[in-house]
Amino acid sequence: MGTKDNKDNEEKTFSKILQKLRKEAGMTQEQLANMLGVSAQAVSKWENGSYPEGDLLPKLADQFDVSIDYLYGRGSDKTSLEQYVVDELSKIWEEPLTTDEKVKKLADKVRNILWACNISGWETNRNYYDAPIVKDSSNRYASAIFNNYEYRYMSFNEGREFYINLKEPENEEGYNVFFKDSKDIRELFKRLSDKDYVDIICYLYSLARMEFATTESISKATGISLDKTEKVLEFLVTGITKQGGNKAFESIALVGCDGEGKRAYSSNENYAGLFLVLFEIADYFTYGVAGYSLQIDNRNKPWLKKQEKQNNSKKQ
Repeated sequence: MGTKDNKDNEEKTFSKILQKLRKEAGMTQEQLANMLGVSAQAVSKWENGSYPEGDLLPKLADQFDVSIDYLYGRGSDKTSLEQYVVDELSKIWEEPLTTDEKVKKLADKVRNILWACNISGWETNRNYYDAPIVKDSSNRYASAIFNNYEYRYMSFNEGREFYINLKEPENEEGYNVFFKDSKDIRELFKRLSDKDYVDIICYLYSLARMEFATTESISKATGISLDKTEKVLEFLVTGITKQGGNKAFESIALVGCDGEGKRAYSSNENYAGLFLVLFEIADYFTYGVAGYSLQIDNRNKPWLKKQEKQNNSKKQ
């Protein structure tokens, strides 16, 4: 038993693994050395017990498409898909571009990866192809994939692109939990049906980062009466977010305002995207979808479980 363990450990040493990978790739020590920019003698030393400089390890791992952990006998021989995605996207930050250019390129790459996730839901598909871009502004086009575990939805209209990946809760309630205790949510939708609320929200989102505006400034900019503006802001700051924690909209006290205790308002950037997606989904839901570039239905159960009607009659 001890002899076998020693042999296994020997095969897992860096030198043995490197030699194995090189030979499997059909490379000579000289060829590997040239690719890494080192001497053949250096590669020979690595395969006989020494180790390369630390900055060469990522190059070796990339060369053989393995993880650094694998080179040292730990983990699988291939980099996980998740780590590969991280590695590839991270390379964008090393490119000679401005920060905005990098972020834009990263966003485009992420969109392509999300589209790849969609078309992988098609059992017979094994090839990647570019997602469509629909320039028709009068009709909505999308992709929908749904099964017993998740719902994926991706829009294709130019300038109206969004992606949803909704995982079904793995409990007895399932998607029913989304409709539980929805009184406060109904109140939010009720307020959003008032154009004044939407106009003030849009104004708050138009403010620059860390920029706040007074009630008077908001009222003047939106053309909404001061009383109504105060009412809307009160709800946005104290009436939307429940159970404490971060709020969708914020206010700060102003100093030096003749002792009137005035406040200024702004949006919480962490929530901004949620409101944008809320309105965009409502748009697709309201105007309907003219066509689906990819639709996969592997769901064989209802979305919600039937609920017994509650007896609301008063007890005698």
